[in-house]
Amino acid sequence: MLPEVSRPRSVARALRHRTRRLPTGARVLLPWTRSHASTPEQILASVARAELTVVATAPYGLLLGGGDPDLAPLAAVERTHAWRRLLSWLPEDPLLAALVELLERTLVPRLPLGATRHALLVLERHPSLPGGPGPREQRLRLAPAAALASIPPEELAAPLTSPRARYLMFTLLAQLESRGPDQAAQSDHAGAVLPPPYAAEYAEWRAAHAADAGATALTRAWARDCEGRLRRGVDLTLAADYQLVGDLLSHHYRSFPEDT
Repeated sequence: MLPEVSRPRSVARALRHRTRRLPTGARVLLPWTRSHASTPEQILASVARAELTVVATAPYGLLLGGGDPDLAPLAAVERTHAWRRLLSWLPEDPLLAALVELLERTLVPRLPLGATRHALLVLERHPSLPGGPGPREQRLRLAPAAALASIPPEELAAPLTSPRARYLMFTLLAQLESRGPDQAAQSDHAGAVLPPPYAAEYAEWRAAHAADAGATALTRAWARDCEGRLRRGVDLTLAADYQLVGDLLSHHYRSFPEDT
Protein backbone atom coordinates (compact mmCIF):
# COMPACT_ATOMS: atom_id res chain seq x y z
CA MET A 1 0.00 0.00 0.00
CA LEU A 2 1.23 3.46 -0.86
CA PRO A 3 1.16 6.16 1.82
CA GLU A 4 -1.50 8.82 1.32
CA VAL A 5 -0.11 11.83 -0.48
CA SER A 6 -0.53 14.92 1.69
CA ARG A 7 0.14 17.54 -0.98
CA PRO A 8 -2.46 17.26 -3.75
CA ARG A 9 -0.40 19.35 -6.19
CA SER A 10 2.43 16.82 -6.06
CA VAL A 11 0.33 13.65 -6.31
CA ALA A 12 1.43 12.75 -9.84
CA ARG A 13 5.11 13.32 -9.07
CA ALA A 14 4.90 11.36 -5.80
CA LEU A 15 3.05 8.47 -7.47
CA ARG A 16 5.54 8.34 -10.32
CA HIS A 17 8.46 8.31 -7.86
CA ARG A 18 6.99 5.63 -5.60
CA THR A 19 5.93 3.29 -8.41
CA ARG A 20 8.81 3.78 -10.87
CA ARG A 21 10.31 0.36 -10.12
CA LEU A 22 7.06 -1.55 -10.51
CA PRO A 23 6.85 -3.87 -13.52
CA THR A 24 4.02 -3.52 -16.00
CA GLY A 25 0.87 -5.09 -14.59
CA ALA A 26 1.86 -4.69 -10.94
CA ARG A 27 -0.80 -3.26 -8.66
CA VAL A 28 -0.66 -1.04 -5.60
CA LEU A 29 -3.24 0.34 -3.18
CA LEU A 30 -3.56 4.09 -2.68
CA PRO A 31 -5.62 5.60 0.17
CA TRP A 32 -7.38 8.81 -0.85
CA THR A 33 -9.24 11.49 1.08
CA ARG A 34 -11.51 13.93 -0.71
CA SER A 35 -10.93 17.62 -0.06
CA HIS A 36 -11.36 20.93 -1.87
CA ALA A 37 -7.82 20.46 -3.16
CA SER A 38 -8.22 16.78 -4.07
CA THR A 39 -11.41 15.98 -5.97
CA PRO A 40 -12.11 12.73 -7.84
CA GLU A 41 -11.33 14.47 -11.12
CA GLN A 42 -7.98 15.70 -9.80
CA ILE A 43 -6.86 12.37 -8.36
CA LEU A 44 -7.77 10.54 -11.58
CA ALA A 45 -5.83 13.10 -13.61
CA SER A 46 -2.84 12.71 -11.31
CA VAL A 47 -2.97 8.93 -11.67
CA ALA A 48 -2.95 9.28 -15.45
CA ARG A 49 0.06 11.60 -15.39
CA ALA A 50 1.91 9.03 -13.27
CA GLU A 51 1.36 6.43 -16.03
CA LEU A 52 -0.95 4.36 -13.83
CA THR A 53 -4.45 3.00 -14.35
CA VAL A 54 -7.28 2.90 -11.80
CA VAL A 55 -8.64 -0.63 -11.96
CA ALA A 56 -10.97 -0.39 -8.95
CA THR A 57 -12.13 2.03 -6.27
CA ALA A 58 -13.49 1.18 -2.83
CA PRO A 59 -15.21 4.07 -1.02
CA TYR A 60 -15.72 3.71 2.72
CA GLY A 61 -16.92 5.73 5.70
CA LEU A 62 -20.59 6.42 4.86
CA LEU A 63 -21.17 8.14 8.22
CA LEU A 64 -17.87 10.05 8.39
CA GLY A 65 -19.12 12.94 6.25
CA GLY A 66 -17.20 15.09 3.80
CA GLY A 67 -18.40 13.49 0.57
CA ASP A 68 -19.39 15.33 -2.60
CA PRO A 69 -22.81 16.92 -1.82
CA ASP A 70 -24.06 15.82 -5.25
CA LEU A 71 -23.05 12.19 -4.63
CA ALA A 72 -23.06 11.61 -0.86
CA PRO A 73 -26.42 10.10 0.09
CA LEU A 74 -26.46 11.70 3.56
CA ALA A 75 -24.85 15.08 2.84
CA ALA A 76 -28.06 17.00 3.62
CA VAL A 77 -28.40 15.64 7.16
CA GLU A 78 -24.88 14.94 8.38
CA ARG A 79 -24.51 18.37 10.02
CA THR A 80 -27.84 18.37 11.86
CA HIS A 81 -28.05 17.94 15.62
CA ALA A 82 -30.52 15.06 15.26
CA TRP A 83 -28.07 13.13 13.09
CA ARG A 84 -25.18 13.73 15.46
CA ARG A 85 -27.27 12.53 18.39
CA LEU A 86 -28.12 9.38 16.46
CA LEU A 87 -24.47 8.64 15.72
CA SER A 88 -23.59 9.13 19.39
CA TRP A 89 -25.58 5.94 20.08
CA LEU A 90 -23.33 3.75 17.93
CA PRO A 91 -21.20 2.48 20.85
CA GLU A 92 -24.33 1.72 22.89
CA ASP A 93 -26.70 0.18 20.33
CA PRO A 94 -25.33 -3.03 18.77
CA LEU A 95 -28.20 -3.27 16.27
CA LEU A 96 -27.51 0.26 15.04
CA ALA A 97 -23.84 -0.66 14.69
CA ALA A 98 -24.83 -3.85 12.84
CA LEU A 99 -26.85 -1.83 10.32
CA VAL A 100 -23.92 0.53 9.73
CA GLU A 101 -21.62 -2.46 9.18
CA LEU A 102 -24.12 -3.96 6.73
CA LEU A 103 -24.35 -0.71 4.76
CA GLU A 104 -20.57 -0.34 4.71
CA ARG A 105 -20.23 -3.88 3.39
CA THR A 106 -23.01 -3.88 0.79
CA LEU A 107 -23.90 -0.32 -0.20
CA VAL A 108 -20.82 1.84 0.21
CA PRO A 109 -18.38 -0.11 -2.04
CA ARG A 110 -20.83 0.36 -4.92
CA LEU A 111 -20.98 4.14 -4.60
CA PRO A 112 -19.11 6.38 -7.05
CA LEU A 113 -15.74 7.83 -6.12
CA GLY A 114 -16.39 11.00 -4.13
CA ALA A 115 -19.66 9.87 -2.53
CA THR A 116 -17.68 9.35 0.67
CA ARG A 117 -14.75 11.35 1.92
CA HIS A 118 -12.45 8.33 2.01
CA ALA A 119 -11.63 5.66 -0.56
CA LEU A 120 -9.01 3.14 -1.56
CA LEU A 121 -7.82 3.14 -5.19
CA VAL A 122 -6.32 0.06 -6.82
CA LEU A 123 -3.69 1.28 -9.28
CA GLU A 124 -1.93 -0.73 -11.97
CA ARG A 125 1.30 0.06 -13.73
CA HIS A 126 0.31 0.24 -17.39
CA PRO A 127 2.28 2.92 -19.27
CA SER A 128 0.51 2.30 -22.57
CA LEU A 129 -2.96 2.82 -21.05
CA PRO A 130 -2.59 5.53 -18.40
CA GLY A 131 -5.55 6.91 -16.56
CA GLY A 132 -8.65 5.11 -15.48
CA PRO A 133 -12.37 5.60 -15.24
CA GLY A 134 -13.05 9.26 -15.89
CA PRO A 135 -15.39 11.47 -13.86
CA ARG A 136 -18.42 10.60 -15.99
CA GLU A 137 -17.82 6.86 -15.75
CA GLN A 138 -17.26 7.13 -12.01
CA ARG A 139 -20.55 8.94 -11.56
CA LEU A 140 -22.35 6.29 -13.58
CA ARG A 141 -21.53 3.51 -11.12
CA LEU A 142 -24.50 1.79 -9.54
CA ALA A 143 -26.79 4.47 -8.09
CA PRO A 144 -27.16 4.41 -4.28
CA ALA A 145 -30.87 3.55 -4.45
CA ALA A 146 -30.23 0.58 -6.71
CA ALA A 147 -27.33 -0.59 -4.55
CA LEU A 148 -29.54 -0.38 -1.47
CA ALA A 149 -32.25 -2.41 -3.18
CA SER A 150 -29.71 -5.18 -3.76
CA ILE A 151 -29.51 -5.92 -0.01
CA PRO A 152 -31.71 -8.95 0.85
CA PRO A 153 -34.55 -7.74 3.14
CA GLU A 154 -33.93 -10.63 5.50
CA GLU A 155 -30.49 -9.19 6.29
CA LEU A 156 -32.15 -5.96 7.38
CA ALA A 157 -34.82 -7.56 9.55
CA ALA A 158 -32.72 -8.02 12.72
CA PRO A 159 -30.98 -4.60 12.78
CA LEU A 160 -34.25 -2.79 12.06
CA THR A 161 -35.77 -4.01 15.31
CA SER A 162 -33.84 -1.10 16.85
CA PRO A 163 -35.74 2.21 16.59
CA ARG A 164 -32.45 4.04 16.08
CA ALA A 165 -31.47 1.73 13.24
CA ARG A 166 -34.87 2.30 11.63
CA TYR A 167 -34.37 6.05 11.90
CA LEU A 168 -31.01 5.76 10.15
CA MET A 169 -32.45 3.56 7.40
CA PHE A 170 -35.53 5.71 6.95
CA THR A 171 -33.40 8.84 6.72
CA LEU A 172 -31.16 7.24 4.11
CA LEU A 173 -34.17 6.18 2.03
CA ALA A 174 -35.77 9.61 2.32
CA GLN A 175 -32.58 11.33 1.19
CA LEU A 176 -32.34 9.06 -1.85
CA GLU A 177 -35.98 9.71 -2.75
CA SER A 178 -35.47 13.47 -2.40
CA ARG A 179 -32.89 13.36 -5.20
CA GLY A 180 -35.66 12.86 -7.73
CA PRO A 181 -38.04 10.28 -9.19
CA ASP A 182 -35.27 8.44 -11.05
CA GLN A 183 -33.45 7.65 -7.82
CA ALA A 184 -36.63 6.56 -6.06
CA ALA A 185 -37.73 4.43 -8.99
CA GLN A 186 -34.47 2.50 -9.00
CA SER A 187 -35.27 1.20 -5.53
CA ASP A 188 -38.98 0.74 -6.31
CA HIS A 189 -39.52 2.87 -3.22
CA ALA A 190 -39.17 1.36 0.23
CA GLY A 191 -41.01 -1.82 -0.72
CA ALA A 192 -37.98 -3.12 -2.60
CA VAL A 193 -35.64 -2.44 0.32
CA LEU A 194 -37.47 -2.91 3.61
CA PRO A 195 -39.21 -5.97 5.03
CA PRO A 196 -43.02 -5.47 4.77
CA PRO A 197 -43.76 -4.30 8.36
CA TYR A 198 -41.03 -1.66 8.17
CA ALA A 199 -42.07 -0.55 4.69
CA ALA A 200 -45.50 0.33 6.06
CA GLU A 201 -43.94 2.15 9.01
CA TYR A 202 -41.67 4.05 6.64
CA ALA A 203 -44.67 5.21 4.60
CA GLU A 204 -46.30 6.57 7.76
CA TRP A 205 -43.02 8.19 8.80
CA ARG A 206 -42.67 9.93 5.44
CA ALA A 207 -46.28 11.13 5.54
CA ALA A 208 -45.75 12.57 9.02
CA HIS A 209 -42.59 14.35 7.88
CA ALA A 210 -44.39 15.80 4.87
CA ALA A 211 -47.24 17.07 7.08
CA ASP A 212 -44.78 18.61 9.55
CA ALA A 213 -42.86 20.31 6.75
CA GLY A 214 -46.05 21.65 5.17
CA ALA A 215 -47.43 22.96 8.47
CA THR A 216 -44.11 24.59 9.31
CA ALA A 217 -43.93 26.29 5.91
CA LEU A 218 -47.47 27.66 6.30
CA THR A 219 -46.88 29.04 9.79
CA ARG A 220 -43.70 30.75 8.65
CA ALA A 221 -45.41 32.36 5.66
CA TRP A 222 -48.98 33.23 6.64
CA ALA A 223 -48.19 36.50 8.44
CA ARG A 224 -45.24 37.59 6.33
CA ASP A 225 -47.09 40.57 4.80
CA CYS A 226 -49.51 41.13 7.68
CA GLU A 227 -49.87 44.84 8.49
CA GLY A 228 -49.35 45.73 12.09
CA ARG A 229 -47.71 42.42 13.02
CA LEU A 230 -45.01 44.24 14.98
CA ARG A 231 -45.70 46.09 18.20
CA ARG A 232 -42.71 47.76 19.81
CA GLY A 233 -40.44 45.42 17.90
CA VAL A 234 -42.30 42.28 18.97
CA ASP A 235 -43.88 39.99 16.37
CA LEU A 236 -47.37 39.40 17.78
CA THR A 237 -48.21 36.70 15.21
CA LEU A 238 -45.71 34.28 16.73
CA ALA A 239 -48.09 33.64 19.62
CA ALA A 240 -50.55 32.04 17.22
CA ASP A 241 -48.12 29.61 15.62
CA TYR A 242 -48.30 26.87 18.26
CA GLN A 243 -52.08 26.59 18.10
CA LEU A 244 -52.05 27.05 14.33
CA VAL A 245 -49.72 24.09 13.80
CA GLY A 246 -52.04 21.85 15.82
CA ASP A 247 -55.05 22.98 13.83
CA LEU A 248 -53.26 22.45 10.52
CA LEU A 249 -52.14 18.93 11.42
CA SER A 250 -55.57 17.96 12.76
CA HIS A 251 -57.92 19.54 10.25
CA HIS A 252 -55.89 20.17 7.09
CA TYR A 253 -53.44 17.27 6.99
CA ARG A 254 -55.72 14.89 8.95
CA SER A 255 -52.75 13.65 10.94
CA PHE A 256 -54.94 12.85 13.95
CA PRO A 257 -58.20 11.35 12.58
CA GLU A 258 -59.57 10.62 16.06
CA ASP A 259 -59.61 14.35 16.83
CA THR A 260 -61.60 15.37 13.74
